[in-house]
Amino acid sequence: MRWRRAGAQHLAVIQSYVQIGLAVVGGAVIVCLWRADVVRPGSFGRVGRTGHGLRAMPEALSGTAPGSETGVRAGLSGVDFLIAAAGLFATQVVAAGVAASVVQSRMGGAGAAGEVASAGIERMALIAAVMYPIGLAAAVGAWLALRWVWRARRRAEGLSVADGDPGLKVGKPWVRTLAVSAACTAAVIPVCVLVNLVVTRLAVWIGGAPIDPIAHETLRALMEAWSGGVAEGGGALVMAAPWVVTLSALVAAPIVEELLYRGCVQSGVLGLVRSRWGAILITSVVFTVVHVGATPWYALPGLMVLSVGLGIAYERTGRIGVPILMHVGFNGVNLGVAAAVTIAGGG
Repeated sequence: MRWRRAGAQHLAVIQSYVQIGLAVVGGAVIVCLWRADVVRPGSFGRVGRTGHGLRAMPEALSGTAPGSETGVRAGLSGVDFLIAAAGLFATQVVAAGVAASVVQSRMGGAGAAGEVASAGIERMALIAAVMYPIGLAAAVGAWLALRWVWRARRRAEGLSVADGDPGLKVGKPWVRTLAVSAACTAAVIPVCVLVNLVVTRLAVWIGGAPIDPIAHETLRALMEAWSGGVAEGGGALVMAAPWVVTLSALVAAPIVEELLYRGCVQSGVLGLVRSRWGAILITSVVFTVVHVGATPWYALPGLMVLSVGLGIAYERTGRIGVPILMHVGFNGVNLGVAAAVTIAGGG
């Protein structure tokens, strides 16, 4: 209908203005953070190694911990975190294999994780229903194991477990954690929009073809499912598929990924390189590379910026709950934007 097409056109114009406005805000955020010495090189060292909100540095990989007379390092080393990270990566690989096997037996056809998008939302939901419970159990288990090892070593050294927590606390006090997470999310999203705007314009200039506004296979599958409606009489799996994938993107994925990348990988790298900026950047490269294939190349710089923001927030607060909530907020905003794009496109 004519009124519907006109409404979609107006919405597309509004989206363009919002994107430009957010990009301007993103530039202002970068300037403010630079002037506040939050993102400058060496900024972590200028506020002290463990003070002013910074979480405790994981113990060095050689020598003994300060004040230790037994040679047993009090706390957790980079190796401890990297072992946990390796275990989580291995669990994800096993979970992907189990999911592929379940999909093959239940639905037939290709069930590999990399072929999920082309197989439809039902296949994606089935794989998420298998993979994420395993991933969540493994991630929470690794977190609890690290906390247990840390407490045991602290007590063995006669040190208090109330001090020096190496980033394993979730978020107490919760009100403050929610407020900090909301503020950090509001800061990082405009910067991601700015980077995406620049890179997508560059992609158009280089390739000459319009870019995909929904640059993620999961988002695209979800929007196709929601806009096309859920077929009645398609069975429980078909009816529940969009909900399963949506909840996985909003809840399960942020918890699993942040416990893995920020909680384990970043902490492990920090214990190795002894540099917070080095740990954040290395982890962000790993985080971005893992998403290659799931998103087009022009969306990867935005993910890199997001990961850097998550890493900075983790180091500054020492609360793993902060990057988890930021990730939840980021994914939620992406779902909303994808829905708006779908509506504007007449879907």
